[in-house]
Order: sequence, then structure tokens, then C-alpha cells
Amino acid sequence: MTVRYEVKPSPGKGMGVFAKVNIKPDDIILHDQARMKIPVHVYYGDDPQLMEQVHTHFEALSQAHKQEYLQLYQGRSGHPSKIMRIYLAVSFHDPPRGTHAVVHLKLSLVNHSCRPNAEFSDVHNEQDTKLIGVRKIKKGEEVFVSYCGYHMNGDRARRQKFFKDGFGFECKCETCSLTGYALMLSDARRTLYRELSIRRAGASPTLPEICNLIPGIKRAPNTVPGALTDHQKVAYAFITAKVMEAEGMSGAIIGDCYLACAQNLLAQVNDMAPLIVLPTIKLMHEWFGLSIKRIGAVRNSSNDDLQAMIEFWSLSRR
Repeated sequence: MTVRYEVKPSPGKGMGVFAKVNIKPDDIILHDQARMKIPVHVYYGDDPQLMEQVHTHFEALSQAHKQEYLQLYQGRSGHPSKIMRIYLAVSFHDPPRGTHAVVHLKLSLVNHSCRPNAEFSDVHNEQDTKLIGVRKIKKGEEVFVSYCGYHMNGDRARRQKFFKDGFGFECKCETCSLTGYALMLSDARRTLYRELSIRRAGASPTLPEICNLIPGIKRAPNTVPGALTDHQKVAYAFITAKVMEAEGMSGAIIGDCYLACAQNLLAQVNDMAPLIVLPTIKLMHEWFGLSIKRIGAVRNSSNDDLQAMIEFWSLSRR
């Protein structure tokens, strides 16, 4: 099997992962086994219990893996234990579904970009995680993922504060290096993405001015936002997808939006039964197809939700 990556110094970033060959979207760049797995309830629990488990896992590593671990980034936690500083800086998990916070020695070397060209596979609690291309990556180009969830995204000032406080670096990616009108447009898109994502998650928008942009998002002060209608769910998910596509994003972040579009449109179709509107069905099929195309590469093949989605899409095309 062709080795598609190499680890070498990245200017201003320490070490980084670089493409040894031209990489296409959906290509697997590397596999990496989790070397530490700490239950999330411990991760968010008392520090002594977490430290005990992290040190126990560290001592169980081979000598070679210990050396690799101790070379990883230490972050800004200020914890007295170097092993803990590294763990707090490089461990990650999938909050909605994952039950463990994990450390991967190779994946921990992948640097951040606000416009990433790769992403990690969504394998939850499995040992092997993949780094997968979401855009074309030329030979010699550095491979990047995004460290930002939607709640940490937003305009450049918000992102830079998050990176400085959490990781101790200033992002100088192509998006953060924009100036003038291009920066203003990017900031507007990402702010809209963040606020729509917050509203889709059932919370209130954090910026009052966002209420003037999207119909139905406005609410009275100091009140709990009402549930979105199926029509709003479709509209918000579609706008979110298009806003991030305009920002040059790809992969599962877009696929999840199209999946939400299709699922909520399906709910509308079910409510309309026995009346069937063919253009609506056609649009639903298209959104399911776009979702499968973008999500399939990063979801594990045994993922029940993915398999159900593919089966439904296949049957509905007949």
C-alpha cells in the first residue's frame, strides 16, 4: 500500500503531516490507532481520577510510543504534569456520540486550518481512526483539519481568541489571512453559520443582529426559543450548507446539513400523504444523495444511521 503522508517540520507550527502523493477527496491518508481511551465521565470529572487514569494508560505504552507521546504539543493548561498537559492538549472525542476521550499519536500531529483539506473519520469508540481528504491535496502540501466546532466558530476575532486561549497559537491559515472585503464577507458567513447552528441545536442566537437576517429566528427577550418547524429546519440546514460551501468547506459538515434537509423534507412529505408532490420528492432524493456522498467516506461502514440512509435512498430511487 502506498504511503500517502510524511511527518516533517511545519514552519511556525512544530511538526505537521504532509502529502507524499496527490490526494483526492475521500482518499484515506492514514490510519491511526488510539493509544489512550479515557471514559468521558472521567474526562469531565475530578482531576485526581483523570490524572491517575492518564498516567496508568501512559505507563502501559511501549517505550517507543512513550517517546512519541512526550514529543506531542503540551498546550496551555499549565498542569504540573507534562503527561497531563499533553493529554489535555491533544485528546479529543465526539460529544454527541462518543463515550471516550482518545489520544492518537499520529493524528495529534495534524495542524489546524479554518478551511481544512481533511477530516477524521467518525468512528466513535472504535480503535482505528482514519484521516480522510475532503479536497484535492497536492503532493508536498500540508494536511489540515479543523479544531473548531460550530460553537467555537464565527468571525476571525472569535476564532483567534479560541485558538490563543485553548491552544496558544495564532491561526494564519488562508481564511484568517484574508483582508478587506473578502475578510468581511468571510466573517459574515461564518457568523451566520455559527448562529444558525446554535438555533438548529435548540438554543437562542447569541447575537441580536442575527435576528434581522433570517425570518422566524427572532424571539422576545429573555424567553426560551420555540421549536423550529419542519419548514424552518429545512431552510436553516440548507442555508447553513450553502454558507459553508461558499466558504470552501466540504466533507461531513456539509453532508450533515443536507441530511437534515432531506430528513425534515421527508417529515413534510409524510404529513402531506396521500398527496405526493414530485418536485419535492426529487429534491429530497437529491439531498439524500449529496449527504451520502459527503458523509459516506468518514462514517464507518457499519454505522447503522448511514446504512439506513443508503438503503432508503436506494429504494426511493426505484
